[in-house]
Amino acid sequence: MGAPGPGEDQGDGRDRLGLVSRVLVVLAVCAVFTGILAVTGAGPFTSAPPAGTPGVSAPISVRGTWLAVFYYRASSTLETLRLTSDDPTTGTFAGTVDTPVGDGSITGKVIGDAVRFTISIGLGAESGTATVTSDGRTTTINGDFSNASGGSGTISATRVSR
Repeated sequence: MGAPGPGEDQGDGRDRLGLVSRVLVVLAVCAVFTGILAVTGAGPFTSAPPAGTPGVSAPISVRGTWLAVFYYRASSTLETLRLTSDDPTTGTFAGTVDTPVGDGSITGKVIGDAVRFTISIGLGAESGTATVTSDGRTTTINGDFSNASGGSGTISATRVSR
């Protein structure tokens, strides 16, 4: 028998022991590195915030023409919202409102899927909160509003055009 070749055991287990030691050191370093990533939330351990988290997810665009039903006290009115501007970076929007009692303005902000809005008609104003949802075909806004005299109601709107 000749001398053992590269990678062959010397007969006393030292080569295998050295290889096992190096593998264990590499595994330990990888485990420490993985632990650091996990603790800091970096790398593959980065998690996306839940949908609708304020200030995190991109707002849904609300630009377009909407048919809205406002329910107030014992009556309902059909109104047209024309949202002519929205800023995708800030979520702010503005437009006009056509109502049975006259035209007004609407301003607001979308944060994720949450909407805050104010409608001003003449000297009166109604402020509210709502949720905007879209399934890719239909976009809706549903929520509540109130005015300075203590009245409150609900809004249900569907976008009919962009």
